[in-house]
Amino acid sequence: MNQAIKREISCRITHTLLMYVREHNKGSLGSLLDGLELDEAYLADTNNWVSHGFLQVLYTRMITLLNDPNAVYKMALASERFRSLGLLDRIVRLVGSPKLIFRHAPRYNKLLKQNGDVMIHDLGGRGVVLEDRYYDSAQKTRYDCDYTRGILAGIPTVFGMPLAKVEEIECQVAAETYGRRTWADRPPQGCACCRYRVRWQKGRGFSLWKRLFHRRTVYRQAVEDLLNANQRIQEKYDEVKKLADDLKTSEERYRLLAENVTDIIWILDLTTLKFNYCSPSVERIRGFTPQEAMAQSLEQALAPASLARVGEIMEEELKREQDPHMDPGRTRTVEVEHSRKDGTYAWAEVTVTFIRAAAGKAVGILGMSRDITARKEAEREARELAAQLNRAQKMEAVGRMAGGVAHDLNNILSGLVGYPELLLLELPADSSLRPTILAIQQSGQKAAAIVQDLLTLARRGVDVNEIVELNAVVEDYCRSPEFSKLRNDYPRVQFAWHFTETLPTIKGSQVHLSKMIMNLMANAAEAMPTGGCITLETAHRHLDREVNANEPIPKGDYVCLSVSDEGVGIAPQDLKRIFEPFYTKKSMQRSGTGLGMTVIWATAKDHGGYIDVTSREGAGTRFEVYLPATRKQAVKTPERPVLEDYVGHERILVVDDDADQRKIASRMLGKLGYAVMAASSGEEAVRFLETRNVDLVVLDMIMPPGIDGLETYRRIISRHPHQKAIIASGFSETDRVTQLLELGAGAYIPKPYTLEKIGLAVRRELDRG
Repeated sequence: MNQAIKREISCRITHTLLMYVREHNKGSLGSLLDGLELDEAYLADTNNWVSHGFLQVLYTRMITLLNDPNAVYKMALASERFRSLGLLDRIVRLVGSPKLIFRHAPRYNKLLKQNGDVMIHDLGGRGVVLEDRYYDSAQKTRYDCDYTRGILAGIPTVFGMPLAKVEEIECQVAAETYGRRTWADRPPQGCACCRYRVRWQKGRGFSLWKRLFHRRTVYRQAVEDLLNANQRIQEKYDEVKKLADDLKTSEERYRLLAENVTDIIWILDLTTLKFNYCSPSVERIRGFTPQEAMAQSLEQALAPASLARVGEIMEEELKREQDPHMDPGRTRTVEVEHSRKDGTYAWAEVTVTFIRAAAGKAVGILGMSRDITARKEAEREARELAAQLNRAQKMEAVGRMAGGVAHDLNNILSGLVGYPELLLLELPADSSLRPTILAIQQSGQKAAAIVQDLLTLARRGVDVNEIVELNAVVEDYCRSPEFSKLRNDYPRVQFAWHFTETLPTIKGSQVHLSKMIMNLMANAAEAMPTGGCITLETAHRHLDREVNANEPIPKGDYVCLSVSDEGVGIAPQDLKRIFEPFYTKKSMQRSGTGLGMTVIWATAKDHGGYIDVTSREGAGTRFEVYLPATRKQAVKTPERPVLEDYVGHERILVVDDDADQRKIASRMLGKLGYAVMAASSGEEAVRFLETRNVDLVVLDMIMPPGIDGLETYRRIISRHPHQKAIIASGFSETDRVTQLLELGAGAYIPKPYTLEKIGLAVRRELDRG
C-alpha cells in the first residue's frame, strides 16, 4: 500500500490547505506539490485519505512557501470561511450552537482523522474542556496542536460569534519535539493527551437558526443519516476485510455496501469459479441484471485477452499463498474488457482481494470493477493526437531536409537541362550527336521531376492559384505517355471511369494535380499483381457537418477525386503510416523515389484538401481526395509560343551565386538576343547598379553567405524605384518570395528552367507596363 495514502487523515484537511495556499499565494500552489506522489486532484477530493506523515510534509511546505510560522493555525480558522470540509461542513451548519458541535465532536473527529480520539469534559453553555489524544504520542507534532487550536477557536464563528478563547492545559507533544512555544499558555508537555479549555461569548446569531430550531427533530435525524451514510461509504473496504468466518454472513455485509455504491462489487467462488454475488450497479454499466451476470462464466464475462491476463494473475496469487510471509490483505488491480449485453466490450479497472475462511485459507475473490471506458477513450484520442503530431513533425523535418537538397540539386540539374537545349539549337537536324544529347536532356528532366517531388514534399514552390477543371486534368492524364506506360506495364489491369460532368472548378496547380493522379493510379496498379479493375471517379460533394474520416474533414463544398482498386489492401498497422516519406511495403522492381504517397499527401495539403483512405486486406483500397470547390471559371490555356515571341535586345543582369547557373542563364538569354551581364552576389549586383542601368534583373533567392534576393531587391529599388526583376530559384521561401513580389518583382520561375520558360518570363516582365 502506498504509504502516502495510509488511512489516517481525511482529505477534507488537505482540501482546505490547498485553498488556503492559493488564497495567500496569488492563486498558485507554487512548489507545494513538486515531487510528491499525490496530486492536486487526489488531495482536493474530500472522499480520499492520506497518511499523517504526508500531511506533515504539506504543513512544512506551506509554512515555507508562505513564510508564515502560524500558517497551520490560520488555515484551520479559514475552514469555516471556505466551507471546505465537504459533508462535515454541511452537518455542522445544521446544528444550533457551539455547544451542540462540541457535543458531537468525538464523532466529527472520526471523519477527519483515524489516528486518535477526541473526548469531551465539562461541557457547558459557554465553554468546554476537550481532550485530543493520538494513539501514538510520538506521531503528534506542534502542527497538529496548531490545527486543533484553529478549529476550536473558529467554531463559534459559524454562528456569527467572536473567536473562542483557547487555552491548552496539557500537551501531548514532548518539549524537544515541539520546539519553542509561541502561544501564551505554557502547559506541561509530553502528557498522555492534549487538553484544551475553550470559552466562547454569546453573539448575535442568524435568523436561519431560529427556523431550524422549530424543525430540530428533522435536522437531527438528517445529521444522523448523513453521518451514517458517509461512515459506511468511507469504511466499506475496512468492513469488507473484517468479514465474519462464515461466507454466507460475509455476502450479506457486502450486499449492504454494494447496493449503495456506483462501481460493480462481485464475489467469485474459488472452488467453482462461479459468481456468488454481483451488485445492482452491473445493470447500469454492463446492461445485465445481477442474476444474469452471476449466471455467466468467466469466459462469458471477459474478452479473450482479458481472460488470459486474469488467469495469469490468479495463478501468480495462488502461488504466493504458499509463502508464509505473504500479506493476507493484499490487493491487485488490473484493467480488463468485460462484456456488455449489447454484444460489445467495455473497459473496467478491477481491484481484487481474497476472501478467507476462519483458518485463513483463500476461498473466494472479492472484486470491485470501475467503468473506465471514458478514460480509455480519452487515452486513445490522446495517443492518436500525439501520433498525428509526431507524423506532422516528422513530415516537417523531412520537408526541410528535402527542400535543402532540392535547392542544391536544381542548381546542378540546370546544366543537365539547359546545356543540352543550347547544343540542340546549334546542331544540324541530322547530326549523329543529337540522340546522345537528347538522352542527356531527358535524364536531366527525369531528375528534375524527382526534385519536384522533393519540393512538393517540402510544401514549397507550389503555385495553386490557377482555376482548374478536375475532369480536364484527368482527361489529360488519360492521354499522357505515363498512362500508356502504366497500361503496358500492367496488362491484366482494367480501368473504369465515372465522371460527374457538372463539376465546380478548383483553385490549384494542374501539374501537381496530374502528378497526384499519376501516383494514385500507379499505386493502385501495383496493388493488383494478378489483375483487377481500377476505378477513377470525380464527384461534387457538399458536407453540412464535419466528417471524421481518415482525418477530420470540415464541412464545406468539395470536388472529390477517388481511385479504387481490387488489390491486396493495406494492413491496419500500416494504414496510419502510408504517407510517411520512404515508408513502403512494396518490392523494389518498379519502385520510384519512395515519395509517391507523400507527394499525394503534400499536394492535397497544398490545395487545402483532405484525404480519406478505406482499405481491407485482400479486399482492395479506396483513396478519396477532397479539394475545396470554387465557382470561378477556368481560363483557356493559350497556344504554345514560338521562339520569335520571346526574343529581345534589352540589357539584363543575372544575379546568382552559382557560377554554372550564371553561365547557363547568360548563354540562354544571349541566344535570345539580349545583352547579358552577371553578378555573383547580391552585394555585387547592388554595386554594379550604383553606376549603371539595366532593363531587367534575374534574381536568385538564396545566395549564402551574403544577402538574399529579397534584400538585394530592396537595396536596388532604393536607387532605382521602378527596376524590373524576375525571381529564379531552386528553392523558395514562400513568405520572402511573396514579400519580393509585393515590392514589384515579376514572375517566379523554378530551376532548372528551359529556354522557353526563362525567355517567356523575361519577355512578359519587360513588356509589362
